[in-house]
Amino acid sequence: MATILCIDNEPLIRQDVAEDLREAGYTILEAGDGREGMEMILYHRPDLVISDIIMPRMDGYQLVEELREKYNLLRELPFIFLTGLKENYQIISGLSIGAQNYLTKPVNFRLLRTTVAARLSQNSH
Repeated sequence: MATILCIDNEPLIRQDVAEDLREAGYTILEAGDGREGMEMILYHRPDLVISDIIMPRMDGYQLVEELREKYNLLRELPFIFLTGLKENYQIISGLSIGAQNYLTKPVNFRLLRTTVAARLSQNSH
């Protein structure tokens, strides 16, 4: 089964997402901010990343931009934003810099699982 990295500085949200995806059969890694997330991406090479945007040390936008600009092998890494930022311009910004999907909080776990499964199946072809 696929390995997914969940990045969120709010431990309860991160743990809820991780638990739900573990129940769906995925292997889950967790990081508390974008810098830690980047280190885990480079070390573990997950199959997909789910990340908040507003975080200390490195936000989600910076994380995606750095991944896409500096690491050729990771340019196609599926990336899903899961955030409280809900304005259209924020969604457009997130998708424009390289995230494939943009979901908003509070977490709709059914939508999250469906999005994860769809993204992983698209990348396996």
